[in-house]
Amino acid sequence: MSLSEYTFKRVLNMQTIGIVINLVVLAGAVSTAMGLVGLFASGEWKRLTREMEEFESEKAAYVMTVVWAAGAAQGLSIGMMGLVFDVSFVFSNAVSVVA
Repeated sequence: MSLSEYTFKRVLNMQTIGIVINLVVLAGAVSTAMGLVGLFASGEWKRLTREMEEFESEKAAYVMTVVWAAGAAQGLSIGMMGLVFDVSFVFSNAVSVVA
């Protein structure tokens, strides 16, 4: 987070919330792509259907759990970067530890 703050203030020299959102979205897109490559390269994608069927509730509940967990993680990322942008990385780290 300290590197993010340095990037915002010194390297980019632009301090708008749009930069923060772009940074989080691009980082999320890259990590999602890398995760999908790993999922398909390892062959784990074949076991996803069985995992969904073994879920205690129905398939829709499994999908909703995965979707809401991913959405919550993105919301947390945007919030933490917003704190770095508005306050400081030290405060953002403190909030992250408490959370």
